[in-house]
Formats: sequence, C-alpha cells, structure tokens
Amino acid sequence: MSRMKRMPLVPALAAVMVMLLAGGATAGGGFNPPPPGLVLITSDITAHVVIDPHETFPVNVTSSAKNGYIVVQRKHVGSAETVFQVPMFGFALALGCDPSLTEARFVSTTTPIVDYKPMNAWMNDDVMAALFQQIGITASAALQPTITAVDAQACLPAGANDSGPSVPKPGILAMDVEIGFWAPPGTVIPKK
Repeated sequence: MSRMKRMPLVPALAAVMVMLLAGGATAGGGFNPPPPGLVLITSDITAHVVIDPHETFPVNVTSSAKNGYIVVQRKHVGSAETVFQVPMFGFALALGCDPSLTEARFVSTTTPIVDYKPMNAWMNDDVMAALFQQIGITASAALQPTITAVDAQACLPAGANDSGPSVPKPGILAMDVEIGFWAPPGTVIPKK
C-alpha cells in the first residue's frame, strides 16, 4: 500500500480518538452542552441499571461489552424495562467496572456546563423514549431524562471469559439511581 493511500486514515483515526477520550459530541451519544435555559428537575422515578462498562472498540473487551438492562419505576404508575446497547462512539467505557467513576460517568448535577449527562448519551434515543413512554412520560429535547443520584452500586462478578489481565477492572456495574430531567424552568412532569 502506498503512503498516499494511508494518509486519509490518520485524520479519521485521530478524530475517533478525540471523540473517545473527550466523551464525544455525536447524535445518539455524547455530552453536548444542554440547550440554553434548561434546568435540572427532580422526579419520583428510580431505576435499576445493569451495564457491562467495557469497550467494544477496536475489539470487544468482554463478551457483553457496552450492553445493558434497565428497569425504571415511577411511583403510583408502575415500571418498564428494556435491554440496550451503549452507542459505539460517544460514551467511553474503557476503564471497566470502577465504582469510583460511576458519578463522573453517569450523574448530572445542577452545573450543566460541567455535568450535563442525559441518558441518551449512553442509551439510544428511540429505546429511551419507548421506555419512558411506558410510564407516561414523553422524553424530548425539552424533557431529557438523566441520572441525578446513585443510591447503591456494585461490581457484579464477570464470567470466566470476561476477566483476566486483558480486561481492565472486570465486572458488570449494577446501580440503583434516581432519575430527573433537564427541562425548561417551571416544567412539571406530566401525570399519567
């Protein structure tokens, strides 16, 4: 292969690495700044999330890398559940199951420029919208689900093929969380 044919690959790889290291800014994943004027509001929704926090790029680190399961529970309404895949690009999970990183990876705070982490950064928009629709909430650009607190977390044991020296911090992350929303000031979560 001539040198000229390899040159275009270098900028493309550099762009991918920047997205992975910086958290990216892609559709269906990533941490773009919130639209102007959104504030973080709380709700009566909790969730149990189980996710394999290992990467799939350039190869699957574990057999279930970037796969997850979530159950959301809305007080006085009910629950909904789904399986999901974390987008290939935009939400880096290269550091494995490390409870000291859970808040930095998943939790939004009232400082949006620093801690704007909508759930669609790690879950496909369509899957997330269908999940919340089942409990009476229409997720949108003006009502963006996010994790506001982690109540409990643990690294569950990995399978025999998903541990060893080539797997950074083996284990599956399980967490119980509180869900809030990025929304315009004064927004009230609709009752079902």
